[in-house]
Amino acid sequence: MLTSGKGNPRTGETSGLSVRTVWEYKFIINSALNKAVANEIIPSNPALNIRVTNKTKKQLARKINFFTTEEANDFLDYVYGENDVLADLICATLFFGLRRSEVIAIRIQSIDFQNHRLNIDHTIVKMLTLQEKDDTKTPDSNRSYPLTGEMEDFFRRVIERKKENAAYFGDTYQENEYAFTWDDGRPFAPDFVYHHFTRLIKKYGRPGFTFHNLRHSTASILYEQGWHPKGIQEWLGHADFYTTMNIYTHLDKCHRAEKARALDEILHIPSMVGKSSATAADETDHSADKVANNC
Repeated sequence: MLTSGKGNPRTGETSGLSVRTVWEYKFIINSALNKAVANEIIPSNPALNIRVTNKTKKQLARKINFFTTEEANDFLDYVYGENDVLADLICATLFFGLRRSEVIAIRIQSIDFQNHRLNIDHTIVKMLTLQEKDDTKTPDSNRSYPLTGEMEDFFRRVIERKKENAAYFGDTYQENEYAFTWDDGRPFAPDFVYHHFTRLIKKYGRPGFTFHNLRHSTASILYEQGWHPKGIQEWLGHADFYTTMNIYTHLDKCHRAEKARALDEILHIPSMVGKSSATAADETDHSADKVANNC
């Protein structure tokens, strides 16, 4: 794959795939073989110790783009200020850290007001055609979230708006079970969400920020609140703890850098320029004495 994994059908020439792409293929193959071992189809995983390249994980690491809590709130103010058609869907995505296939597939019956839960058990994906499945990406993705009073009010407003739209459009309204739809009831297509969000985020001033980065933003917000990586994994529905730790490690580095910059603004570091070493040492000793006296 690294040397001739990509072929040109017109010329017949081959070239290598990127290290990142091959690494992702290896991850999928490895996961499939692990499942085969668990199901006793094969005795061991032959791909377990195969290395894709000598490059380190740090060199292969993909840059993770995300909003901080403050940035996420600012973006929500923006999309609601623009009265954007995806405003409610984006809000739910940020709050729960959902995948695109999950958030567009939230059904009315998935919102359990009696038990104060939101159940994620249905997805909409597009391969060659649109596919609706009573299933999620992985078994761990099939999950249930507690609903706060504020989020229950949010979903009640979403449902009430659907009823108002149904009354307004009459016979032309497309009745369906989904919470987030066009005003006339048509469900959002995955492709539309992707392309519309790309235009929206560019207009907002963050080109290159993808819809999936909203999910990373949720991880960032949970991290800021002091959540443990295992808790973040369960909230996001990651099947593999490595996926969570890859994001968590990146967040840790970014937030530490932000905290360091914040210290620059808070702490005044006196300049020693223009002073001799003896003078600087004398002033340092004097400052240390003052601190000792104050203690």
